Amino acid sequence: EAQSAEFKEEHEGGGGPAVGPDRLEQVQQTLSDIFDYYIPKRAEPKLTCARFKRVCEDSRLIDKNLSSAQVDVTFAQVCRGSPHMTLAQFRDGIVRLAAAKYPSLPRLDAVWRIYEESLSSFASEGQNFEEVD
Repeated sequence: EAQSAEFKEEHEGGGGPAVGPDRLEQVQQTLSDIFDYYIPKRAEPKLTCARFKRVCEDSRLIDKNLSSAQVDVTFAQVCRGSPHMTLAQFRDGIVRLAAAKYPSLPRLDAVWRIYEESLSSFASEGQNFEEVD
């Protein structure tokens, strides 16, 4: 998929990718589902900073290695002054948070680690992404 190649190219931390295309697509799909889950019904497909922070809190990304302030700064960086975040910016924000949380790992490995530790739980907990307000 072209989007996977674009995401991979944009977010590789140098060197060869440690995460294969099948895993990358799995992460992208989960991120899309999470993004959709946190958008209010009948709203434009964009997240506010408060909802972005809520994603991070709900998925337990915020801890001793990643502060709430870092989440706020990441939102501001990817949104460049806009009060709303698009899906592409959300994906970029998660990659940046992964790199901040695990600075010693290549970016794709950091993203996969965040996925395994935090984001995959959204699907495994049986949350229905279609029916949330």
